[in-house]
Formats: sequence, structure tokens, C-alpha cells
Amino acid sequence: MRIFYFSGTGNSFYVAKRIAGDGAYREVTSIPEFLGAGKTTVNDDEIVIVSPVYFYSLPHAVERFIKEASFERTQYLSVILTAEFPNGLALGQVVQLFRAKDLEPNSLFYLKMPTNYVIKSKMLADAAIDHVLSAADRKIDRMVKVIAEGRNSWAHDSWLYSFVTSAKSSKERWDRDFAQFDSGFLSNDACNACGICEKNCPFNNIAVEGKPRWKGRCEACLRCINICPKSAIQYGDSTEGRPRYFNPRIAIKELA
Repeated sequence: MRIFYFSGTGNSFYVAKRIAGDGAYREVTSIPEFLGAGKTTVNDDEIVIVSPVYFYSLPHAVERFIKEASFERTQYLSVILTAEFPNGLALGQVVQLFRAKDLEPNSLFYLKMPTNYVIKSKMLADAAIDHVLSAADRKIDRMVKVIAEGRNSWAHDSWLYSFVTSAKSSKERWDRDFAQFDSGFLSNDACNACGICEKNCPFNNIAVEGKPRWKGRCEACLRCINICPKSAIQYGDSTEGRPRYFNPRIAIKELA
């Protein structure tokens, strides 16, 4: 079994790591690394994909991965989507993408996790984060059992939730404005040019030249703004003084 993941601040990686267990029969692979290496062939019989949800839909990098990769050997496919509010359009998007490749997912899950969307979302206190992660652990245990037994189990998008939240129009705006997303990042006087943001960007989209400079290839994972040790990275005028988030149950160095 191979577990593919995309993770900005650790939530989806945490899930992937939990599913892998001791790793004896399950390998964990970063989707950015897979794409960056120019790979397209997935040679494993059993595949699990763990991804966050951005604007009620798949991150563009994960969508690109599904479109470009070949899954001809795949016999069992599971997709787990992590989100602050686990619903939207993303599971339907997953099904459409794989049906275009004549492949039907066996199991589909939404999993509630703490938000990292410091730009707009209400950030959780430590106790609330621990509560959400502990609840997620219990659900992950049930997912592992479904996947290990090769069973079918589908969660579904809620049309009512999508309607109330205007999910479709939000996704359309996100797709339209995606290329300009990183133009909102800036660094304030607290920046000491340590280079942590550059080193840890999964898509090599940051260059530190006295101050960080974003190159226009951002995938909106928000790792840079959340891991800056000085909280010097901001997004417009909406993030100054706001708490940051990184999954407390993993280390930054574990992420790719």
C-alpha cells in the first residue's frame, strides 16, 4: 500500500502517518515530491490519498496529481479529505476525476481537523485543537479498519451545505484568482531572513533575498505564514497578531 499526501501544516500528513502505522507494508509519499520529480506512474495495488480541502474543493496540486498520474495497477483506492468543516464539493470532484480514468474509489472520507486558515478562519486554542485531534484519532482508527479490510465506504458531499455556503461560487472565485494568491504575502520588520520559509515551502515558491519573495507558484498551503518563528509573514492586513497553527503531534522536519 502507498499513501500519498499533501499537507501544508501537518494535518493530512498526520493522518497519512497514522494510517501507515509502523510502515512495514505501507509507504508514505509526498504529492509535491512526486510531482516535482516528474513522476506519473503509480505502481501500487492499494492507494490512499490524503488531502486538505481548499475553498470546498481539492487543492490544485492534488487535482493535477490525479489527472496526470497513471493508476493502472490500482485495485483498491481510498481518499481522505481533511477540513475545518468537512463538506463541500471535493468528494464529488474526486469521483469525477477518477471516473475520467475509468477508476471508481472504494472508500471516501471527510475528517474534521483544526484549521490553518489564519487569513480568515477563527483559530483554535490549544485545548480545542487537542479535542479535535483526539476525535480525529478515533475516526482514523475506524478508517484504518475499513481500508485494511478492503471494504467499500462512501461519505458524500451535502448539497444543502454547499448551497448555504455558496461553495460552487467560492470554488469558481478561487480558480479564477488562484494565480495571484501569493501576491498577498508580505513580511514585516520582525523578519530576520532566517530562511525557514524558503527551506520548507513544498513547491520551492519562496526565495529569501533579505526578505522573502514569493514567485507566483503558490499552492496556498499556508505553511510559510504558520511556521515563521517570528510571525513575521503576513497576508495583507488580516493576519497581524493572529495565532498560527501547525499540527502539534508532528515535527516540521517530517514534512515534505
